[in-house]
Amino acid sequence: MLEFKVNTPDSKLLEDLVESEKLSEEEGEAFSRMLSDLKARKFQKLTPRQRDWVEGVHKRLGLDPGAENLVSSGQLRVTEEERASLKGFLGTLGPKRLRPPGR
Repeated sequence: MLEFKVNTPDSKLLEDLVESEKLSEEEGEAFSRMLSDLKARKFQKLTPRQRDWVEGVHKRLGLDPGAENLVSSGQLRVTEEERASLKGFLGTLGPKRLRPPGR
């Protein structure tokens, strides 16, 4: 079977799932089949139901970093120099407007 390099959000999700060791046998077969069909260009993207399923399993297995704040979770340390640099940058933006200007 001829396979093409596919670089879509769907294929990235499927590759993450197929490479993970946490899938059940049925899920692994289904997701690898979906990925091979995408690579063979049998279809361009997943259907909405397929995508919901893939995203749900992706989140369930903890493969989705989402909007995780690495600093507040303690996984990343911010130095005082970086904090000072951020405060300096925010100072250049000017005061925060609380309401739109009058007419």
